[in-house]
Amino acid sequence: MKKIYFIVVCLLSFNTYSQNKLEIEKILRETNISELTKISQYAAEQQKINDSIIDVFVKANNIPRIIKDGNKVMQIRKIVDNKAVYISTDNIGGARTSRTNFVKPGGDLGLNLTGESMYIGVWDGGSARTTHTEFRVFGGGSRIVAPDINSSLGINNHATHVTGTIGASGVNANALGMSPKSDIISYDWNGDNGEVINEITSNGLLISNHSYGIPVDGQPASTMGTYDGNARLWDQIAFSAPYYLQVVSAGNDGLESYTGGTANGYDKLVGEKNSKNNLIVANANNPIISTDGNGNLVSININSGSSQGPSDDGRIKPDITADGTQVFSTYSADDSAYGQLSGTSMSSPTVAGSLLLMQEYYNQLHSSFMKSATLKGLACHTADDDFINIGPDPIYGWGLLNIKKMAEAITGASNGTAIVTEENLNSGGTFSYTFNSTGSSPIIATICWTDPAGTDRSGIVNDATPVLVNDLDIRITDGTNIYMPWKLNSANVTQSATKGDNVVDNVERINISTGSTGSFTLTVTHKQPFLINGVQPFSLILTGADLVLNNAEFKQDNFAIWPNPNNGEFNIRFDSNIDNNNDVKIDIYDVSGRLVFKNSYANDAVQFNTTIELNGVASGVYIANITQGTNTTSHKIIIE
Repeated sequence: MKKIYFIVVCLLSFNTYSQNKLEIEKILRETNISELTKISQYAAEQQKINDSIIDVFVKANNIPRIIKDGNKVMQIRKIVDNKAVYISTDNIGGARTSRTNFVKPGGDLGLNLTGESMYIGVWDGGSARTTHTEFRVFGGGSRIVAPDINSSLGINNHATHVTGTIGASGVNANALGMSPKSDIISYDWNGDNGEVINEITSNGLLISNHSYGIPVDGQPASTMGTYDGNARLWDQIAFSAPYYLQVVSAGNDGLESYTGGTANGYDKLVGEKNSKNNLIVANANNPIISTDGNGNLVSININSGSSQGPSDDGRIKPDITADGTQVFSTYSADDSAYGQLSGTSMSSPTVAGSLLLMQEYYNQLHSSFMKSATLKGLACHTADDDFINIGPDPIYGWGLLNIKKMAEAITGASNGTAIVTEENLNSGGTFSYTFNSTGSSPIIATICWTDPAGTDRSGIVNDATPVLVNDLDIRITDGTNIYMPWKLNSANVTQSATKGDNVVDNVERINISTGSTGSFTLTVTHKQPFLINGVQPFSLILTGADLVLNNAEFKQDNFAIWPNPNNGEFNIRFDSNIDNNNDVKIDIYDVSGRLVFKNSYANDAVQFNTTIELNGVASGVYIANITQGTNTTSHKIIIE
């Protein structure tokens, strides 16, 4: 007899295209375009004032505004205390370590993700070489558009290398990018915030990469870890555009020292690297990263040049770590040039390109994209801890990016073995969810939300006042124990994280170790008497190998599929009196997404009951959807 494992999943849809016109319209419906327009106008006005000040300073001191030194690009960003403050590319000199290879064509998960028809933005110290052989398309042309290619910064190695790390097609197999068929828009860093806003409101931009920042050298302590005007502006953009995620390099000042920081060897993040809603990426040392054949992390070490956090209020920054050491990618010398670079400039596009594949996969399953809080929450939820300090820390953040685990969590949420959901918490409200576990594996629960912009703290040294505006809290209880989320040790950030009431982070994660059994209740609440705007959207991720999840959408005590296991013929029965005027729709897929059964059943009874026969199907796992009106359910069935 054949064994068939049958999974019932809610509302799957498999699309050929991703960011088409309809998907962009869906994104923009939840985007505050009027607010983004105001932010863009304000930023442009401030930029004009700033540029005038820089022009006067450059002429008076007879110094260059732009410095190009090999692969490094520097440009004066502002004048502070009659000194030029430079912005610089974050380089100092992959797919395997991020486990992105598991989801690409030929990968063990069988997902065959390439980023085709997906769209990503790159802002850098110049434009990428659009004519490079790695970016060409059949019949001529390029997958890259470079609006600033004729600017004073022009084409450079750094921008081309970063762009290749994201999207090189693999003409040279060693240079294959994370999303090798993605479409990319390549800007220089001048006017970055206004251009990002334009791409969000015009094209539904989901992810952008920014591998540059202000170096620590010569900066006052009041800029380090500070939630300044630039950090606040990027939070304003993110809050108004809930699907957009800015991915940013942490910087390469790990070996720099200065006086006045929160701790010796820490507190080296400047500007937007202290924003709450973006994703800041540290640099792991590739030759020392080791994973086994199943993608499990064996060993890891940080690149000593990677900049350390945390933010002054004790937030976990950087957020995530990826391989950025000795990365082989495209160069700009000619259309077939390649080279190696190292730095957080290289780890950041590894993350950005990999996360684009997760948006592609989620959209295949749901015909919609994840909000940025869901995408960021998943990355932090599934990251591999660094073996050095248990829990998050200001060096690795939540740990090494693990795209394999991210994809498995998205799959699990579709087949009813995990939760990945986007919810709203109202002022004074409580979100509650119950589930069971046999204790055979750890339980991990994460909430993440896009928080409103906080108060500008520019010029204040080591201000520990929380920047958080809407302070959400996650707790899990089993009736005896209360499980708390991670937080950094505010008294000494150099020590391991602790567990307790987290009042600073808009990512909160609870880890419950193997052996905890029984029924659990997860709650999400908030501290303030009211929430800004009266409601706070948040994302919830819950995973564990042996979870029994509560699905309140159908009456579970009266839902049955039998026999189970079976030989391809089985029965479905459930109470339908709450929605008995709607047809029942049943769609069944195999694990590769191929539809093997589809039918709709008229139903006006208080109980739905039918027999299904799957003819000619192979043994294995199948995905199915049962829907009636607005009700859905998810189940697993074994056919022998």
